Amino acid sequence: MTTVESANRENIKALYEQLEFRPTPEQEVILSSRYRFTQIAGGEQGGKSVTLSKYFWERFGESARDGSDEYWLVGQDYNRTTREFRYLSMDAKRLGLLRNATKRNDPGEIVLVDGTRIVTKSAKDPTSLAMVAPRGIMACEAGVMDHWVYELME
Repeated sequence: MTTVESANRENIKALYEQLEFRPTPEQEVILSSRYRFTQIAGGEQGGKSVTLSKYFWERFGESARDGSDEYWLVGQDYNRTTREFRYLSMDAKRLGLLRNATKRNDPGEIVLVDGTRIVTKSAKDPTSLAMVAPRGIMACEAGVMDHWVYELME
């Protein structure tokens, strides 16, 4: 392990401590993935939404930001982004990064202190998936999405 990898591992460990998160071995496999596309699969109440929020914070910390970044939470409808939106909002607050978050997620927006935005999108309105090129996209309840939604998100 290089010095950089070791320092990064320590930063991630500190992040998890601040978020009071203890990943399971299965979550560790997902969180350590460096693939461009990562799928989180599991049963009902299996921790997919929690894992996605931690995956976001781990990757977010790795990327250079200038405050103009936008990330999307995309669901077949707004209701399917509820848990992820809530976990990301709570985590941002716990990390001291939250400037503002809407109470509702239909549509919803989380604004971080540096101006970065995390917004919810509904696949029922395909025009909302084409207006801006986001820095990253998180598909919520992806198994119920139509194939054309995947193509738009690529």
